[in-house]
Amino acid sequence: MPKIPLHPEPTSRLGKLVDRVLARLGQALSDPEGRKLVVARVGRFLRGITGIVAWAVLIGVPGLLIFTRYAGELLPATAFLLYLPPALWLVVPALVLLPTLILRWRLGVALAVFLAITPWWIFGLRSANSKKGSGDGITVLTYNSGQSGPVPLGVVAGGAFPADVGADVIAMQDTYIYFRDHKLGKGYQPPPVPAYPHLHRFDEFVTYSKFAFVESTPVRLLRDERIEVVAIRHVIDVQGRLVVFYNVHLPTPRYLLKRASPTAIALDYFGPDSTSDPVDNYQRALQNGWDAHVETALSLLAQIRAETLPTIAAGDFNFPRYGYLARTYRNSLAEALPDGGCGFTFPGTTRNPLSFGKPWMRLDHLFSADPKLLFPETASTERERRSQHLATAATFRFR
Repeated sequence: MPKIPLHPEPTSRLGKLVDRVLARLGQALSDPEGRKLVVARVGRFLRGITGIVAWAVLIGVPGLLIFTRYAGELLPATAFLLYLPPALWLVVPALVLLPTLILRWRLGVALAVFLAITPWWIFGLRSANSKKGSGDGITVLTYNSGQSGPVPLGVVAGGAFPADVGADVIAMQDTYIYFRDHKLGKGYQPPPVPAYPHLHRFDEFVTYSKFAFVESTPVRLLRDERIEVVAIRHVIDVQGRLVVFYNVHLPTPRYLLKRASPTAIALDYFGPDSTSDPVDNYQRALQNGWDAHVETALSLLAQIRAETLPTIAAGDFNFPRYGYLARTYRNSLAEALPDGGCGFTFPGTTRNPLSFGKPWMRLDHLFSADPKLLFPETASTERERRSQHLATAATFRFR
């Protein structure tokens, strides 16, 4: 019976190379001076790799963040990043911090400073600002009731909202879920509330007001070859002054965001409905969807800007605080910014550990079309509760 060698000779080039490397390493480790040399070389290698990774994080993460907020909804990839919990931007720097502090302490300090400063940037944190304007004003509260249960009367009762809001107008969206669940028809009108004698409902939109409605008309825009009602335009008589008020609910990009999930991508590429060029089909469909989303939001903005009366627009705009659409709206309108904190309104409660179970976006905004006629004070967001959205309110002062 032939004798089998304990260490057979390698036959491949790779095997021979590995054997030579291990042999040299064994010789080096058997000698004290050789061990020092090996440790020094390994240390230099690890420091070099750590430096490359740390510099990539220090340059790459802020660069990608800036590009994401600049391009925003114009590109499917950056649009997807806008809707993720902001804490995701801190995960990679946090993982790299400890080894960088150990191996390249100067870069580690720079990374620690980056981690300390970035939350104020990515979360949109603000210092509390209690400055209030003088003169007559109108306080507006907006709330997308979504899937939050029996809303209209519960919202107006004020149990879930800050007691000092004192809203003059309450704009609600997505109330059709309440009417559907309670088997109330399309023509059903919620019962009036004594504090809000004026009530208007159209489809999903409900507006309560202490002031009389002069006129109310739905705003219809073309989207994906169909007409959608994206807002209700009210003209309100505020103690002898006419004010245009938009109760807004722009279409949700939820479908587009779901199409960016791994399962949706796999179905698009390899599913029964995939085409001969699935990559091109998938990319084109996503881009067309986001183009339609942007076009709808910009069409509403153009109508708001065309108003000649003092104008307020409040509601669920379905775009986050940062991105192309938010920047375009802020450049054209005056926004009521949160009075301290982040002012996040969506989702009301979560199980996402990266958001600490709290909201991570502000989709609900309040704008004034012309601050020379009507300027916004800081906005306040309601206390946390189990809700798809959180309500937010702001006071607008007449000049």
